[in-house]
Amino acid sequence: RRKIGSSIMRNRALEQIRRGANSLNCRGHLGSSAGLGPDDAMLLADALLKLPRQVAKMDLSFNLIGDSGAIAIAGVLSSTTSPCLVRTINLSRNNISSDGAVALSLQLHANAHVSALDLRENAIDDRGLNALADALRRNRTLTCLRLSKNNAFTLSGIECFAASLCENPCIVTLDLRCNNQQVRGGVQVALQNRAETLSRIDACNAMI
Repeated sequence: RRKIGSSIMRNRALEQIRRGANSLNCRGHLGSSAGLGPDDAMLLADALLKLPRQVAKMDLSFNLIGDSGAIAIAGVLSSTTSPCLVRTINLSRNNISSDGAVALSLQLHANAHVSALDLRENAIDDRGLNALADALRRNRTLTCLRLSKNNAFTLSGIECFAASLCENPCIVTLDLRCNNQQVRGGVQVALQNRAETLSRIDACNAMI
């Protein structure tokens, strides 16, 4: 059933790409096992690399693309190989760990198009968070980053991440809600140096 469901979704997505759609909507359904898998994400990434389309928005949330799928999508962000100038990427709830987060982060170093990245409800730990922090030290295009409900960040990781924000004047929306309880109470202190320039910080289920 999952294979049939994912094939239908994948074929619809490929048709969107062939039509030159500005927005690629492949959002899955909560609790469904019929979402896109890693192989589907690889096929979509390959199509985006081959066709000179400018997909501005990509929503692959609530699927099962995992790290392999995230790595394939990261390849689409390469400024040297891709004609796709995607600006908004939603990969929330996709079983992505730090391997996928690292691949995405490496492409953000030089990417000058992505302004919003959603990685909520995945399995990213401090290694992935540190990679994102390194990307933020270089990237000047990303303005919105959502990382809530990853549940594997430690206070040490958050502090490293906060330090990178002090070097990045562009992030204005940051979502760190509902992460590991160990970071509660420390998030506000770690982010206080940027609080005056962040228009909105969501951390620990509360506005700062």
